[in-house]
Amino acid sequence: MYWLIYAFSGPVLWALSTHIDKYLVERYFKQGSVAVLMVFTAIIGALALPFVWLFHPGVVALDPESMVIIAASGILYMSAIYFYLQALQTEEASTIAPFFQAAGVFGLILGYFILGEQISYSQIIGVLLIIAGSIVLSLRFGQGTSRVKKTAGCFDAPLCPGDFAGFSYF
Repeated sequence: MYWLIYAFSGPVLWALSTHIDKYLVERYFKQGSVAVLMVFTAIIGALALPFVWLFHPGVVALDPESMVIIAASGILYMSAIYFYLQALQTEEASTIAPFFQAAGVFGLILGYFILGEQISYSQIIGVLLIIAGSIVLSLRFGQGTSRVKKTAGCFDAPLCPGDFAGFSYF
């Protein structure tokens, strides 16, 4: 039964994080660059490093190849976060979050082409449902017509999952 708590904890914490991100972007970075928020986040992470080392000293004993892979993963992740925060500047969190969660689609595609994984029919149906949901989220309905949202957020957000999926294969 504990698996159920773990399974729901991730999405709940991610949703909370999304709304905290939106609050920070709206309150402090509405007109400025979200890169500043990323720098503050990196500083907090750097301040936590000594505590990580204190509890797990072996974490700093990495071979150069692993260091390069970790650095590349971090660059891809931070690129994804940058696009995600850019999207949050111009669009609602409830619209942007599902786009960012589409990382599984890109992960599935990368797994097929890079790792040679087989894709099942249920996975294809799932991918099509996610894409259809993303399209519906990109539309503005009202006044008898529907049109694609023209804000930068909707065009930045689809880039996030590709970066996110890319780093997950390292």
